[in-house]
Amino acid sequence: MKVVALYCLHYGSEWLFWSMRSIKDFVDDIVVVYSPVPSHGHGTEARVPDDRDTLVHLAGRFDAKWTDILGSRWEGEHRDEGASICESIGADIVLVVDHDEIWEPEHLQQSLEFVKETDARDFRIPFQHYYRSVGWVCHDLAQPVRFHRLADKGLAYVPGKFGKVHHYGYAQSSTLVDYKWKIHGHLGELRPNWYQEKFLDWTPGMLDVHPTNLNFWNPEPFDRTQLVDLISDHPYYSMDIIP
Repeated sequence: MKVVALYCLHYGSEWLFWSMRSIKDFVDDIVVVYSPVPSHGHGTEARVPDDRDTLVHLAGRFDAKWTDILGSRWEGEHRDEGASICESIGADIVLVVDHDEIWEPEHLQQSLEFVKETDARDFRIPFQHYYRSVGWVCHDLAQPVRFHRLADKGLAYVPGKFGKVHHYGYAQSSTLVDYKWKIHGHLGELRPNWYQEKFLDWTPGMLDVHPTNLNFWNPEPFDRTQLVDLISDHPYYSMDIIP
């Protein structure tokens, strides 16, 4: 079965290299579908923190197939456009990856074997979410869909015993997180003063930090040496708090 990784980008330079590096040996192709305007549900007058040329350069290091689209206000349409491109180059399995997601090799290998052997179309994957640092992590029961088998139907859950995807969406610069929430599809659900009180003012030990849900994320200390083979060369690896 041909496996194609799909990245739908509008920004993402802080973690994109490490994300693509983590999956490159397990996929046949990498496809990038880039929108110059936000596709998460909201627009903004604010300037996007990344420029297209930087993202093109990073993706080019992994021979990614790049497509520019005019953009949509809806993430689902952005992803559908990408899935169509993956299908057009012969994908049997699409691995959906966000720029801030990193896989451990054994986890991805076991997950792919499960997907290839399971009669379903969509596959949900456990995540763990890093907060303000790679040394603090939040856990929840949500499991986003990250695999599609294009010829099948139904929903399956990849076993949690294989591991969890490392999500660095809140272990990014404050500039990027601020922009992220200006365009976010759940902007209307954002907790009052979350960005200042729960993100910028966060210090180790503070709980209840999820941007929309009460008592959903409680950061716990995480031994970052477990990540040494994945991200020890990242500028944020040794930082106590990412500025």
